[in-house]
Amino acid sequence: MYNYAGSLKAEVTPFKFLRLVAAVRLDRFRYPQDKNYISYEFAANIKPNENHNIRLIASRAYQGSFIFPTFVDFSVAPGISYV
Repeated sequence: MYNYAGSLKAEVTPFKFLRLVAAVRLDRFRYPQDKNYISYEFAANIKPNENHNIRLIASRAYQGSFIFPTFVDFSVAPGISYV
């Protein structure tokens, strides 16, 4: 098993009450498939006053390849897989 990854993040504050964040990550897992996966997040933090903070987010993320669910096969009965 191996995992290569790279990420990039950018933040900008165009106004005192508004902060915009954009992030992207590229992962390459050997298992289960040797291909690339792209995760991203876009967020806007709005602070209308000192006591309130509003956060809007759009994101997508992939679960990494972990040893336990990747290589362990649970069988309840012959032909019936648990995982």
